[in-house]
Amino acid sequence: KAKTEVIKYMKFIFDDRFQCLQMGKSLGIALSKSGVFSEAAATSDAQIVIDRDLDLVLVFADSQNKVESGLGFIRSKIEEQQKLMHEIFLPSNEMWLISMVVGKGGSRIKALRKESDCRIDVDSKTGCISLIGETEEAVQCGKVAIEDLLEQARKECAYVKIPESDMAAFVGRSGSHVSEFTKTH
Repeated sequence: KAKTEVIKYMKFIFDDRFQCLQMGKSLGIALSKSGVFSEAAATSDAQIVIDRDLDLVLVFADSQNKVESGLGFIRSKIEEQQKLMHEIFLPSNEMWLISMVVGKGGSRIKALRKESDCRIDVDSKTGCISLIGETEEAVQCGKVAIEDLLEQARKECAYVKIPESDMAAFVGRSGSHVSEFTKTH
């Protein structure tokens, strides 16, 4: 909250010599690793700061032209980078699928990374699965593999939310109902 207020204040004070650009976390990471922000600063002569908490790029300079030059450079690189990445967002009722993507000891995600030749990151708090590849084909391969895995898991597994008040009846004495269910199904 405080950072947001400081940014509003800076926009007010510096007017057209200060601009912000919102971007997703994985896009910011990909651009940082490729050196886009330092290259944008060097070519535009603007100061560029990345705020990872708010997922913002802050650009400021002594003239509006330098700010626009820096922003234009970053926007063009974002456009290029977005072709090399994909994000899948799981709704809160499907967060259980994250363990299916990761696998025991990370085995499944390692196999997916190797198969697709993509960097695959999973954020278990937001339910976001991010893919970043060197080529559009690699990203497409990773996307298809993960979507197939998710679809298969949805078909094979059932997620049932049981109210805490009914949990004892569901489990049974010493787990007898669960044992009976697993034997039957």
